[in-house]
Amino acid sequence: MERFLVIVGKFLTSGKFAFGLICSLWALLAPIHALFYFCFAFILVEYITWNVADWKVKKRAKAMCKFDLGKAQGTFWTLVLVNIGILWAWSLDVHILGFLPGMYLAEFFAAFFSGIEFLKLCVNAYDITQHSFFKFAPKFFKDKMRHQIDFDEYVDDAKNDHAKDDHGVSAGLEQSGHNPEDDPNKYDSKN
Repeated sequence: MERFLVIVGKFLTSGKFAFGLICSLWALLAPIHALFYFCFAFILVEYITWNVADWKVKKRAKAMCKFDLGKAQGTFWTLVLVNIGILWAWSLDVHILGFLPGMYLAEFFAAFFSGIEFLKLCVNAYDITQHSFFKFAPKFFKDKMRHQIDFDEYVDDAKNDHAKDDHGVSAGLEQSGHNPEDDPNKYDSKN
């Protein structure tokens, strides 16, 4: 065994070992490479358009435009944390919750984040071009998403779950005998 380690030690330097380790980890994450790339592209495009929009707004106001290091640092940390979030969501989906097929947590996380970046892009594009489409696009897409996934229902359910005590009855309504689960207008979209 010692002879084997001596032979391996001659050919395997610390640099080669580190490079091999990095390549092995990158190969392990092959199923989510596309998510990393797309989120990186969304972050990069949003950062560039934000800088151009900032320059345009300051130019219109005849103010001096300077590079904002804080935004660059925020963008860097956003990139790091989004990639960590994708990695953790994928790990949960594949390794921990593998018995629940079809969760797609990493894809959902990346899609949610990319949607937010897309709305920021529309706001920045309006600042750059002053075109009316970009002024109303974020509201249109928010309303479309809210209607498509019935977001209000999830928010209402989360509020009800948070307000419940140990007995399953809403804490503020337990004296009146009203149970929020029996509410006939629970799914009414006008409320």
